[in-house]
Amino acid sequence: MILLALLFSTAAFALLALSMSKHYRQVFQGAPSQRLSATLRVLGGCVLVAGLSLCVLYSGPARGVVLWVGLLTVAALGVSLGLSFQPNIRPGRAVPRRAVVNNRARHPGRHGDRHSSH
Repeated sequence: MILLALLFSTAAFALLALSMSKHYRQVFQGAPSQRLSATLRVLGGCVLVAGLSLCVLYSGPARGVVLWVGLLTVAALGVSLGLSFQPNIRPGRAVPRRAVVNNRARHPGRHGDRHSSH
């Protein structure tokens, strides 16, 4: 039940992040419509409440809320790290092109383009 509540918390934060234009563009092309953005926010809030309900049912009201807040911390960390370390992932692409280009610009000699001085 705890893993399900963690899954709900992670999904809720992902939905809330996708409701913002910046994060939506990181995952999909284009910006979300106002209607989609509002729908994602409402769904994220509903999933948060569902996760809280699971925790309260599992551990009682006092411990359930504490458990839920702990799970929220882990879920928020996971979603934020996922968005910051994979900033330009699009469906169907394994590695963001910008990351490859930026890495080559920072380290020009590491990618087989150094000239041999032998």
